[in-house]
Amino acid sequence: MSDAKQELAKSLLRGKSPRPSGKPAEAPAADQPWEEPIPLPGLPAVDPFPLQALPEPLRAYVEEVAASTNTPPDYAATFALAVAAGCVGATRAVTIKEGHVQRSSLYVCAVAPKGSGKSPALDAVVEPLFEEQARIRASGDKKRKAFVADVTAEKLAELMMENVRGVLMVRDELASWMAGFNQYKAGGKGNDRHFYLSAWSGSAVQVDRKNKEAEPIFVRYPCLTVVGTIQPSVLDRFKADADDGFYDRVLFCIPDELPLVGERWRTIDPTTARSWADAVCWLRSLAMHEDPANGPRPYFLHLEDGAKLAWEGWTNDVAHQCNAPDADPIMRGPTVKLAGYAARLALVSNMLSKAFEEKSRNGTTIDAQDMRRGVTLGVYFLSHAQRAWAAAGIDASHGPLRKLVKWIEQTGVKRFTRRDAHRMLHRSFPTSDALTAPLGTLVQHGFLRYAREQESPQGPATGRPTVAYEVHPEFCQRVNSVNASPHFERGPESESR
Repeated sequence: MSDAKQELAKSLLRGKSPRPSGKPAEAPAADQPWEEPIPLPGLPAVDPFPLQALPEPLRAYVEEVAASTNTPPDYAATFALAVAAGCVGATRAVTIKEGHVQRSSLYVCAVAPKGSGKSPALDAVVEPLFEEQARIRASGDKKRKAFVADVTAEKLAELMMENVRGVLMVRDELASWMAGFNQYKAGGKGNDRHFYLSAWSGSAVQVDRKNKEAEPIFVRYPCLTVVGTIQPSVLDRFKADADDGFYDRVLFCIPDELPLVGERWRTIDPTTARSWADAVCWLRSLAMHEDPANGPRPYFLHLEDGAKLAWEGWTNDVAHQCNAPDADPIMRGPTVKLAGYAARLALVSNMLSKAFEEKSRNGTTIDAQDMRRGVTLGVYFLSHAQRAWAAAGIDASHGPLRKLVKWIEQTGVKRFTRRDAHRMLHRSFPTSDALTAPLGTLVQHGFLRYAREQESPQGPATGRPTVAYEVHPEFCQRVNSVNASPHFERGPESESR
């Protein structure tokens, strides 16, 4: 290994990547062999799931699901939070202060490649609702739903109007959910995204029907929870092109993968599974407050003094993080949303504790323990949001590099200039200078190298040579094999259960 490569490897071990030089090194001869590439910067580290934030019976169930499916406990724990939130629905809300109310609406997405076991973990956690759905169908009730799956926004609004206590959507593949937005509207234009934004915030929603003569659908207290999975290879499509903050509202779970193992004959203890099923049943039995004047509305839980102090400290920490000089401005949106999510997670924690009889089921407040659990979960999901945004190529550091790598992979280009890259990627790189850092990184890591200088297309009169980049002949294979992270992973766009 050359001295330059050895120095680069040392810097990577120190957790740093050298800044790209503005001046290219001397180009090698065309027949000079390539050195082994050095792995590209990996994804940010993430926190392990804080199991202490769950009631003890649920913690035991999560650990058994994780062991039986050979998955990180993050999946089962995150799915359980979403199922609990969906079961609570619009029956409860937490009042932070006058005019600031948070509801138990979560949009949860587990990120993992195919064969990771995330779907079996999801099935295990949702199993009590599968059983309830079967009982509802057997009874002939066509309106009541334990959960929904593949429905349009208009149909979902109808279901929310019929099921005023809220709706839980379970989608094994959330990429198809996003792809279905507005698919039934002329030209693919509609307000599906706005509908899901309103449902998340708890604002009243109104949806016009396809039948113009029918009355619009109106839901006064919408409460929708969505839970599902997605593969890293299509995570960037989750954001689409809209910059409306939808992506900011998603709670991502993207833990380190476990190595594959053979059959270990681990199963979920029936007693532990029944404890979870009973808790789900109790949460599903919660009723709304009947307002004689305006109909059903949530019961509002207020913060105790200890909870107020925990909330104040958490929001101050979030503000400090967003205002820090080195803060990534792209992460401001999800960070701010996670501030509010802590209150929602505190509400879910409160209701789970009551479901497992850790506290009085008649309480009307959020205490300090509830809020501390919500904050702990908020910190966890913030670290996973940072990794998910990096994996999707949205953050400031990984995003440009990922876009350049994808362009090289998709085009199969063998040699190009900065001008060539800018002409094809001008939407992602407004100026050619914006390509300096990602090009320099690929050169330093051995995936590109400077080619012999060539005459400028503007002619010899300018006297300015143009630097060309030569692409490693096995770029696609190498960029995937030396990077053991989902950041540059490729794979099918869907998977079966």
